[in-house]
Amino acid sequence: MRGGADAERMLATIMFTDIVGSTQHAAALGDDRWRDLLDNHDTIVCHEIQRFGGREVNTAGDGFVATFTSPSAAIACADDIVDAVAALVIEVRIGIHAGEVEVRDASHGTDVAGVAVHIGARVCALAGPSEVLVSSTVRDIVAGSRHRFAERGEQELKGVPGRWRLCVLMRDDATRTR
Repeated sequence: MRGGADAERMLATIMFTDIVGSTQHAAALGDDRWRDLLDNHDTIVCHEIQRFGGREVNTAGDGFVATFTSPSAAIACADDIVDAVAALVIEVRIGIHAGEVEVRDASHGTDVAGVAVHIGARVCALAGPSEVLVSSTVRDIVAGSRHRFAERGEQELKGVPGRWRLCVLMRDDATRTR
């Protein structure tokens, strides 16, 4: 059964990643070298997601969707991904939101859906190169943690009602996970 009252819902932190300028990179590198770069990118991102206790739920060409039970773990993972992929001479943008999601395949836990997922995708779309952008929901949940944020102000998220306060992770040595 898809959706409806019987659908399994859970609270999750959703992280979206996206390679900045992927089309330009692919065109410049050619298919074979681009595929190799993507394979290396995928290996790095999968490793970091697993290392921080996340679960990959979907891939979208040059990006990932992962869920975490802890917003702090998602933030730390995102922070490390930004650094790790820099070795490949690429940049990623990352967006993080927390909310209730619907598990689309409860027997395998393979995908999630719902408004919270769309919000996460829209947050990612507004992130700049090598930036981790979070919703104020995430920022509020991790209040008191070592993570520090700068206000990005209220933004419209395409297709999502209302205005959403977004915050960028301050990526300095004082907040690093290493």
